[in-house]
Amino acid sequence: CQLYYNILEAPGQEYIKNLMRYSMKKLNEGGITQVHPDDFSAVPGTTWKDIMGAYKDLAANDEMTVRIYQQSLFLRYEDYQEFLAEGNRMGDTYGFYTVGPLKLLQDGALGAKTAALSEPYVGSEDNYGIVTIPQEGLDQYVLTAQQHGQSVAVHCIGDKAMDMFMDAVEKAQA
Repeated sequence: CQLYYNILEAPGQEYIKNLMRYSMKKLNEGGITQVHPDDFSAVPGTTWKDIMGAYKDLAANDEMTVRIYQQSLFLRYEDYQEFLAEGNRMGDTYGFYTVGPLKLLQDGALGAKTAALSEPYVGSEDNYGIVTIPQEGLDQYVLTAQQHGQSVAVHCIGDKAMDMFMDAVEKAQA
């Protein structure tokens, strides 16, 4: 996918806002009035600034029909640092748009046998699933979040992923 994304032209703000307007309309049709997306990297060719800016613009123009509680998902730690350096914090609210917790994806899923386990999957002696953030990087994210008063919502399906996250929390608290 990354190869394909690299050749796509970056969409403009109006395109992003139109995607959001369409999505909110469809959510409203289903009776949904609030969502907790982690969509900073959902639109190829965009950055967290593009997505956040589009939500803020829609909120400023009173165009939001769904409350958005943004789980702030960053694929690179440097982007998270930049986000914080620009003064963004959990709880910042712009109409129906609110900045939520840092979102981390620590492993995969059980069905695909990618959830990070401490013992191999049955019938797959060498498959322990995948860890998406090494312990040192996870420690860094969690400590930085704590230092900036931000909660962390983490996707941990396997026991190894959960243990790694709990270790990061204990280190940050120490």
